[in-house]
Amino acid sequence: VFNAFPFVALGAWIAIRKPRMPVLFSAFMSLFFLVLLVVEAYTLRLKFGARGVDTAFSLLPFTFFFMEFLLAVRLKDQILYRHLRDMSVLVFLSHRLYVSAFPSVLPAAWVAVVFHNAWLALTGIILLTLAQSWLIIRLTDKYRFFRLLR
Repeated sequence: VFNAFPFVALGAWIAIRKPRMPVLFSAFMSLFFLVLLVVEAYTLRLKFGARGVDTAFSLLPFTFFFMEFLLAVRLKDQILYRHLRDMSVLVFLSHRLYVSAFPSVLPAAWVAVVFHNAWLALTGIILLTLAQSWLIIRLTDKYRFFRLLR
């Protein structure tokens, strides 16, 4: 609750105000704070051994400038955006299946092999999540019953 409060407050503040920064300025500042975020994470991890607190300072300004950049960019309406929105919601809701739910019910030896290699686990989780989300979207186009999942 406490870690999310600054981001919820920032989101509420951004929602009620209009973007006032030039697009290039917000893009540059978000890139600057992204680099600072990576440096902060590696510094805290390597120097202090801290994990889980490695994005305490740079993440909030990065989020602000990146959201300002995204809100200032105007894109033409396309049908693809509707599908991407549906896909992003499904990815957000379903990735926890592959991160926590399935590893807790699958055999421990299999989970140890897959999650031992972080790149294999990341690739598998991304591919399975995208495939599942795409399949749900395709099924909802053909069968009404599956619209409950969307």
